[in-house]
Amino acid sequence: MGPCFTIMNNHGKVIFIEGIWGSGKTALVKVLKKSLDGRTVTLKEPNHLTSLKKASPEKITNWYLRAHHKNIRRAISLSSDNDTVLTERSPISSISFMRAYLNKDSRGLEKNMIRLETELGRILKLTGKKAVIVYLNHNLDRTLAKLHSKAHLKHLDSVDSLMILAKSTREFLARLNKRGIIDLIILKNE
Repeated sequence: MGPCFTIMNNHGKVIFIEGIWGSGKTALVKVLKKSLDGRTVTLKEPNHLTSLKKASPEKITNWYLRAHHKNIRRAISLSSDNDTVLTERSPISSISFMRAYLNKDSRGLEKNMIRLETELGRILKLTGKKAVIVYLNHNLDRTLAKLHSKAHLKHLDSVDSLMILAKSTREFLARLNKRGIIDLIILKNE
């Protein structure tokens, strides 16, 4: 039984796909959309390049946080209509990025985590099912290649920062899972 079977048979109404650049999020969303029974809606990863051409990393990260929270609100609304909602990325990505690349203090990170926990709790309350977060464990070489191939990502190719990013993401996901507001599925993607 493969990962799609596991996700399909244990899914909630809202499924987030997480992982760093080049981990296969978009490919998994496409496979799941084909495989899931019933009505499925996909919310794509927000793209700052369409609205913020030149901005500081902090401004871009804050833009992403707002966009991811907006996607959660949309997912809640859509899941109320009995749709399964597949969402590429969540605020976890931006919160982890804040720690790895912007060296944000723990108060700012904690504030964002509490907001995310509240929104994920709303999914459970309104749908009766926990949100599922599928984390695609990364291959560092593939990620570095992806970063080098995209002009707007080249400045992020520090191995140390990527390792902090991955560690932060896993820590934040473990916290959400321990609090019982998500089901966490970790897939190794080579």
